[in-house]
Amino acid sequence: MNLDPFDMQVKNILLAQFGDILTTAFGYWILGFRELNPLINIMPMWGVLTVKILLIAFVVWALRCVKYLWVYKTIFWISAVVVVWNVINIILELGWILVERVMI
Repeated sequence: MNLDPFDMQVKNILLAQFGDILTTAFGYWILGFRELNPLINIMPMWGVLTVKILLIAFVVWALRCVKYLWVYKTIFWISAVVVVWNVINIILELGWILVERVMI
């Protein structure tokens, strides 16, 4: 089994990005959220998800040239913060929906 720390960091980055795609899709299609990035907010959600997947592929390809572990960890934490932000928004929105239903 290959326990290369760089390979593990790429897997962690991919997991965080997959979480971002899932939470973005859930927030958009289930809860009616919008993408906050104004540059891609004008696209339909399929376009947003396509851009995210293409950027993930580019980052993973570009990371083949980087052998500094701090770069991998920085990219992972930036990716993880986005997922945490999405999850917090989803939890707050679901909480607000429950409060509205109880108040009615």
